[in-house]
Amino acid sequence: MEFFHSLPSNEAFESLFGWVNKEQNLPKVVYDCIIYSLCSNSLSDHLIKFPRAAFNVRYVPDSSLPSMVITCLLKGSNLEESCESYEYFISHGANVDFSTRLALIENFYRERREEKSNLYLCWVIKEGLIASVFSYNMLIDCFCKDKLMNRAMKALE
Repeated sequence: MEFFHSLPSNEAFESLFGWVNKEQNLPKVVYDCIIYSLCSNSLSDHLIKFPRAAFNVRYVPDSSLPSMVITCLLKGSNLEESCESYEYFISHGANVDFSTRLALIENFYRERREEKSNLYLCWVIKEGLIASVFSYNMLIDCFCKDKLMNRAMKALE
């Protein structure tokens, strides 16, 4: 660990990334720890590169890591990367919580990409994630922030 502390962050990441790429049989916990560390330190640029390497060895995180990855990418203004990560996690059976899905929808609406946000909204509705007054209120709040009340009314029909 001393080795990584003595390097600038980009060099430390490249060294770690190189080691992970060489070692094909790493335990899942290694990937979890590295991704958690990248998210915790808001290193979205590195986070874009690392999960792709992990995904190449069929790594799928469980627990809250998918939501952490997507949230970190959104904070780093990487909407496309967030979208790709979301779709990968969902297609491989990982859980992404409602508030993270709502953040994605809200970001797409904010960017005026209504087709993509409508698609994600339909997925959320079909999965039955909007089943309580609380989740309805969160959705309405999302639309109010982006001044999309007509869309809110359509979603609630």
